[in-house]
Formats: sequence, C-alpha cells, structure tokens
Amino acid sequence: MGATFRIVAVALALVPCWSAPAAAEDVTGHRIIQFCESDQAPDLALCHGFFRGLSDTHSIYAAMGKGLHLYCLPRGITQEQFERVAFRWMDAHPEALDRPAAVLIIQSLHEAYPCNADGEAAPREEGGGAAPSTSDAPDEESAADGG
Repeated sequence: MGATFRIVAVALALVPCWSAPAAAEDVTGHRIIQFCESDQAPDLALCHGFFRGLSDTHSIYAAMGKGLHLYCLPRGITQEQFERVAFRWMDAHPEALDRPAAVLIIQSLHEAYPCNADGEAAPREEGGGAAPSTSDAPDEESAADGG
C-alpha cells in the first residue's frame, strides 16, 4: 500500500496545477484518450499539454527536492515515447480508466521507469515488468547523441 498510496497522493496533489477547458479532476483515463485520439487541434493541444504539464511538474518538484521521484525517465526519451508508455498501460488496464488521468500516467511511468535509491533511472531487468519495448525507448546510439 505504501508506494501506491504515495503515487496516488502526489498525483492528486499535482492535478490542480493544470488549467484546461474541463476541470482537471474530470480528465479521466477515458477523457485523455478521447482528447489524444481526436483530430481537433484544441483537443490534441490539451492532450499533449496535459502530458507535458505532468512531466514538467514532476521534474520541477524532483529538482527542488520537494517531491518523490515517482518515475525516472531514461536519457533521451521523447514525449511521444512517454505518451505511448502511458497509453499502452491504459490499454492493459481498462478497468482503471475512470480514475484521474494523472494518476494513471504516473502509475504507468512508475512501473515502466522505476528509480533507484538515488532517484535515478534504475536499470531494467531483461524481460521484466511493464517496461516499454525497444521500439518505445531510444536506442543506445540515439540516447548517446542526445536524441
């Protein structure tokens, strides 16, 4: 209960940080999927902005030492890869889609990109867990080149 409770508590604390046409608490997993699958520019902007806001807020809190390291992204990951990990997790957990999108996204990233005790990306075990396939993560060469 401890780790999951901390993830949910921090995610819910971050939810008011976003401004959107709908109240942030109304942005469930179902709703974020609708925004991201839309062909309307305002919906797509909200989709990508939601993910960017969550990522930026997490990074700021972690850098200031004000928050837990809920997930540790590997160097060179793109926003598209970040989003794809969350959507794959949501696809695998349809029963959770009524929960706030922020909670689901953080849970997916926490499982895919755990941190070590120093708050850095933990090495992933071969074939273990929910970590994305190599098509979702940057290859070693592109990561070394900075993107």
